Amino acid sequence: MKRIALMISGIFVATSFAFSQGNLDATFYVINNICSDHCSGSINLTVSGGTPPYSYMWSNGQSVEDLSNLCNNNYSVTITDFVGDTIQRITSVTSPIDLTCTISNDTIICSGDTVTLRVYEYSGGSCPYSFYWNNVPSYSIIHVSPDSTTTYSFRFSDAMGHHSDTSYVTVFVEHYPSTAHANINGNAIISNSYCGNQWYFDTDSIPDVKNKGLTSALISGATEQQYTPTETGYYFDVITDNNSNELVSNVIYFTYNASEIIKKNNTVQIYPNPAKGYLNIDLSNASEKNYIIGICNLYGQTIAEYDLNNDGVKKIDIGNLKSGLYLIKVKTDKGEINKKVIILE
Repeated sequence: MKRIALMISGIFVATSFAFSQGNLDATFYVINNICSDHCSGSINLTVSGGTPPYSYMWSNGQSVEDLSNLCNNNYSVTITDFVGDTIQRITSVTSPIDLTCTISNDTIICSGDTVTLRVYEYSGGSCPYSFYWNNVPSYSIIHVSPDSTTTYSFRFSDAMGHHSDTSYVTVFVEHYPSTAHANINGNAIISNSYCGNQWYFDTDSIPDVKNKGLTSALISGATEQQYTPTETGYYFDVITDNNSNELVSNVIYFTYNASEIIKKNNTVQIYPNPAKGYLNIDLSNASEKNYIIGICNLYGQTIAEYDLNNDGVKKIDIGNLKSGLYLIKVKTDKGEINKKVIILE
């Protein structure tokens, strides 16, 4: 503020004028939120230069100098001094990075087996971390051997006591049957056991387990519940449990006709697995034109069925199905492909 004396008609008159002093500037002191779900941040503004007093207009509509109770966001302010000079500044209120993690997918094991559950990635917050499986202090990796299908929970906390969201993984347990049985299922043969299978080719209708390699031959790599033969003949399955006990199935005679075997595995893709909400059936590379897709429970009961053409990816709504293991049957007039899928609610 300058004071100037003027002479008017021989009389001195004193008056005052406001001049900009320039260099109008502002600095922020920001206090960020303690947790990601809090709105406790604040901005303290300090203005220098220019000609006071100053006025303020913030992007959230406030016209005060300092702000409080702020959520995560960007905040800008326009500052005007007494003579109308203005500047604009912007800053942010943030929170600690959320605690996030990626854990093992749902899996299937055989009764008596042990599976490793692990946290593959975890980040956010402040180290060191504490890990909890089923709300019990533990490590990032655990080994479990449940007797029946079990769901495990996982969360972790940081040095400030902030907790991640809880994640879940289900271990589906398949039990060994009391007897072994095999039958023909379309273009394949299938065992009544998910676990411990080994398929054999035999020369006659008697399953000669004692003379393996003589009258019967182990089929290398044929250890899945379902096997697609590549030649006509006798076949049987041997189921071996964790105690090395063997169950020998009946012998079945399978007639192979190459022209009637569906191209499998790489022709019909079913994903994701595990699936939640929807299931994709990719028939883009399928050899047949028309397909019937059936969703069955493990008792063989058909829950839903769809008629599809091989013109791309079909999305099937499975949101009404309960969590569990399901069999997807892909059928044509030349045979059938069966694939197991875990469905989550």
